Amino acid sequence: METVTVKRKRGSGNITPSGYIRYKTGVRFQHRRVWERENGSVPDGMMVHHLDGDKMNNVISNLMLVDALTHKRLHGECELRNGEWWKPCTKCKVFKLVDSEFYKKKTKITSWCKDCCKEYDRSKRIAK
Repeated sequence: METVTVKRKRGSGNITPSGYIRYKTGVRFQHRRVWERENGSVPDGMMVHHLDGDKMNNVISNLMLVDALTHKRLHGECELRNGEWWKPCTKCKVFKLVDSEFYKKKTKITSWCKDCCKEYDRSKRIAK
């Protein structure tokens, strides 16, 4: 993907391949600078999220500070329903509760639900 130059009131920047505006004077993203100008530095482990999903809409009212796991879920296919996270199983495609219907590993949650994992394990044992 080619880099696009963006003209601003002071200086210029570019749009990264993933769609974020980055200032030419370093590796700073515009949305982080907007957040920091209004609220101070972004704490470790936190991320600035675009509420409307438009990475070029960097007005402060469109930005929200979230932890890394919430940010990952917001950008994935997860849905927050009545305060609980739901996610689709990549095998059966059914949305299920993240906290009870998926196995947790050290750094992630399985992409298949527990039922699909058990079914797969049974089929492997039968095939032997």
